[in-house]
Amino acid sequence: MNATNAKLEKAKSLLKSALAGVEAELKQPGELYQQLVACGGTPGESPSDYARKYLRDVHKELARMLQEVEAGQIDPSHQQHAWLGRALTDGWPWKHPLTELVLKAESAYLKT
Repeated sequence: MNATNAKLEKAKSLLKSALAGVEAELKQPGELYQQLVACGGTPGESPSDYARKYLRDVHKELARMLQEVEAGQIDPSHQQHAWLGRALTDGWPWKHPLTELVLKAESAYLKT
């Protein structure tokens, strides 16, 4: 396996794991969801709606990245506008395992 394929496989594996983690949090809200709720919502939006929307947005972005990796067609403009790392550092608890996993998945995607 060459270096490019190894990077794609690593990104694919991490993205799948991160997606599964976000899906689990959406299905059965746990500690991360509760911490997002505690951050509050936006005007006109309840904290619980905010938390669900935030998790769905992260899921959507991870799914988009995975689709590109699986197709082997990474869009450089998407890489330039990556936002998960910035969003997570602003709103997610640092010590939560899913935070670390999503950050690693995005990093692997950016390195492809």
